[in-house]
Amino acid sequence: MRFLTSSRWALSVVVLGCATGSKPVRFDAVTPGPTIASWEREILALEEQRSTADGVLAKLAATAPKAEVRARAVLALGRIQDLSMIPPVTAALKDADATVRTQAAFAAGLLALAWQGTDEAQKTELSRALLNAEANEKLPDVRTAMLEALGKVADLPSVERLAARLESDVPTQTQAFFSLGVAAKRGAKLPAPVLNAATRALSSSKGSTHLAAAYVLMQSKLPEAREGLLKGLADADAETRGLCAKGLGDVGQQADVTALGALLADADARVSAEATRSLSKMLARSYAAKDGKPAAPPIEAALRALALRPPVATPQALTAAVMPRLVLAQAGLPAPAVPVLNAVRASLAQEESAKLSSNARSALANLDCRFAAAIDRAQGFLHQVFNCGNGRVPEAHWLALGLSELSQAPPLKGKEAARVEEALPYLTHAEAKVRSAAVSAIASGKGAKAVDALKALLKSEDVVLVGSAAAGLATLKDKAGTRAVLELAKAVPVPELAPALADALTEIGSKEAIPLLEAWLASPHAVVRHGAAAALSTLGGQPVSAPHVAHAPYPALSEEWRQPAVEVKTEKGSFVIRLYGHDAPRTVANFVELAKKGFYKNLTFHRVVPNFVVQGGDPRGDGEGGPGYLIPCEITAHPYRRGTVGMALSGKDTGGSQFFVTTSAQPHLDGRYTSFGDVVSGINVVDGLLEGDAIIDVSPLREREK
Repeated sequence: MRFLTSSRWALSVVVLGCATGSKPVRFDAVTPGPTIASWEREILALEEQRSTADGVLAKLAATAPKAEVRARAVLALGRIQDLSMIPPVTAALKDADATVRTQAAFAAGLLALAWQGTDEAQKTELSRALLNAEANEKLPDVRTAMLEALGKVADLPSVERLAARLESDVPTQTQAFFSLGVAAKRGAKLPAPVLNAATRALSSSKGSTHLAAAYVLMQSKLPEAREGLLKGLADADAETRGLCAKGLGDVGQQADVTALGALLADADARVSAEATRSLSKMLARSYAAKDGKPAAPPIEAALRALALRPPVATPQALTAAVMPRLVLAQAGLPAPAVPVLNAVRASLAQEESAKLSSNARSALANLDCRFAAAIDRAQGFLHQVFNCGNGRVPEAHWLALGLSELSQAPPLKGKEAARVEEALPYLTHAEAKVRSAAVSAIASGKGAKAVDALKALLKSEDVVLVGSAAAGLATLKDKAGTRAVLELAKAVPVPELAPALADALTEIGSKEAIPLLEAWLASPHAVVRHGAAAALSTLGGQPVSAPHVAHAPYPALSEEWRQPAVEVKTEKGSFVIRLYGHDAPRTVANFVELAKKGFYKNLTFHRVVPNFVVQGGDPRGDGEGGPGYLIPCEITAHPYRRGTVGMALSGKDTGGSQFFVTTSAQPHLDGRYTSFGDVVSGINVVDGLLEGDAIIDVSPLREREK
């Protein structure tokens, strides 16, 4: 049995990650996979059912003769996230075996991130145990695992301990910086000495802590971080430059526009994407400060430079040309920015007139529709999308883009009903993603037609449309619509409907919803219980915790979890994912089984956020679909760095078919989403993917014998 017993983030900075390593892993011949012992299968079954089995797991964690059994039991307690199990998890921090202590630290971090949320007493209990254990720990690798968990707890004593460890050796300092960044992401306020230390680290010649220092500065969102972020713009490491560029989007000043503008020509597309994102945020703030009047010539001029990209001659050049522009199109800029959007969009047409590859033409056409939708959003009605893409983009894609952007457009006074009229015809479109986008657009309008259309959808067999319609009716505050939502909620919903319906009941704010939600607390599905608890906490004004309820047994685990790798073939090329079946057997088995059935053939990557994630595997194409069932989360110790593959969720234990690949380090995702693989070749293909790009197939591979 394998566990990570070293500082994961420290090592991932010092040693190149597998996605960028110089020695690729080759897969084409059979290598026997690992096995799962019978005792481990028993623990796995309890873990999947979210059952602590009347103390059996806690007893195993404390008294099992073998350390590997104690460690696996502690991991199960962390994954189950029953907060009454904090005592046995924290007790394992004192175990004589280093592997058990490391696993206990990881499990404590999982409990700190529990979907139902921890109260102050629970945070304090976790924090005190971790602080005591870390202070007494002799092994550096185990101690840094405890520091990682403290970042997830994110209370004041945890932050203070992490700040104190910035004076330690490089691996410890690196982990402390990352953990402080995670704590800041979770709402902790960082003291000035932390930001000063990060600024000094970025000024040093030793680059191993630079990424971690940039991460904490970016996540702080404090003006005091600006000096360090500016220093990091010249860092030798592209991810570090990208983080610093991103951070300036929150704390940058007018004087920083020139420095950010220079990064638009950075050799790494992730850096230019983040520079574009920050300039876009600064531009939006400038318009808001001037009551919507275009009064930001330096920023506008910097962004217009995106229209002057060099000719697209290679796949890398295509990625460099497309990604920053995609960020601009996704920025949701208001009407005063339309001239900037038009200028950059016009450059796409000029580039397409050159001799380009089919991939390049497809990418530019896709991007053209993105800009068309952005312009329509800014102006408040559909127009440009009807003539985008030069016939190379499927109707369903540009329609869904346009309607989705329209749903986020600012209301045009007195013309809300016109938006409803515009979207109504698309409720019967053949493509699910168009219907979903139409519902969102209708819900953003007003009037009797909007209410009637949404009420009718509450009877749909499409659970996603039902949830969207309920959310829309709650927003519109129509009495008849509110009554219809309350009637729908009288039954405990299917898990997929719970998040949207819970949000709708919260928005309605009716005390009549309280007994309905209280009934949900008995559901065997965690996502239903947690949705109910969150809604009840808001409606009642007092925190409500979701009770722990065991889940029914899952089907027997197939041997597909032993599959070492898959190849994902896309219209842009292929990439190979090494799978971690021993760490996430249910997730990997499910992924491989779907692949072998041909489930992924001709699906698309429906979500692309440059320098963050590429996501696909949804048969609906709107980010709301799946295989028709749910699988449990199996949070692993593999960190989210460049090329990590994770399972997309809409709440606890809601995985299915959707997966994502991170294109840069994302430590705040650790402990929240199951990471079950890494891209070991073809990461450049992942970098170049756009929304709507097709998955040709996902095929199992075998690792070549050494």
